[in-house]
Amino acid sequence: LHDLGEAGSSELNQAQALLADYKAQLPGFDAQIRILIYRLSVLSGLAPDALSKALMTSRAMPGDHTHSLSQASSTLLRRRADVRHAERQYVIAAEQHKLAKLAIYPTFSLFGSAGPNTIDFDRFSDNESLAFNFGGLIHWPLYSGGRLRAQDKIASELELQAEYDYVNTVLKAMQEVESVATRLIESKNELTARQNSYAAQRRSANDMQQRYQAGVSNLIAWRNSAQQAMLSEQAMLGAQSQLLQHSVALHKAIGGSWELFEEFQK
Repeated sequence: LHDLGEAGSSELNQAQALLADYKAQLPGFDAQIRILIYRLSVLSGLAPDALSKALMTSRAMPGDHTHSLSQASSTLLRRRADVRHAERQYVIAAEQHKLAKLAIYPTFSLFGSAGPNTIDFDRFSDNESLAFNFGGLIHWPLYSGGRLRAQDKIASELELQAEYDYVNTVLKAMQEVESVATRLIESKNELTARQNSYAAQRRSANDMQQRYQAGVSNLIAWRNSAQQAMLSEQAMLGAQSQLLQHSVALHKAIGGSWELFEEFQK
């Protein structure tokens, strides 16, 4: 346009500066992407560049399976390592309390025996010398009752503590899931708004381009409109990135993965 005389030097310089500014941002974005890929590779137990080929390829966003949470929320929470650990600790403490309580009461055992009832060696093999003995044994730790009751009390307190830890762990897990789910829902709403805004800005830029080409608008107005559309697109991509991060955080909070929701949908 400058060569055809339809744009002045000032307009040309502004357009070149804007283009150079956007090109200057590309290396930083590329470096950030590669650093994140290296980090993910190391977290996966692989070499830093092992996932570069797979993650540098553009793919569609993962499907939205969060609607399945309402069907299996309690089951999903039990997949968390902290919830499983607290649950097992509670079960162990409860069993130890039962054993400590049983130790207070007497125990019974039955026994029987048979053998010769004579001291005469010549009559050991006679049937008349055989005798059968039946009896029982009662074990009651009367002198250890205080110690056993103290152990029972300690075991009871440990069970209560384990129960409190389990309930507290479940409540914290529910709070984390609810918080992340709330952020995910809000990020979905923001992305929808950003998409609508970008669509409107893109239509405005296209309309301004047509007006400029028809000679009813100037280059600066077209450039400003295109710049606003580009900024709106950046904001939309940022909202999309936030949505993905919150989605990953939600699946992490419930101790599952995207394949997990597919199991509940079958």
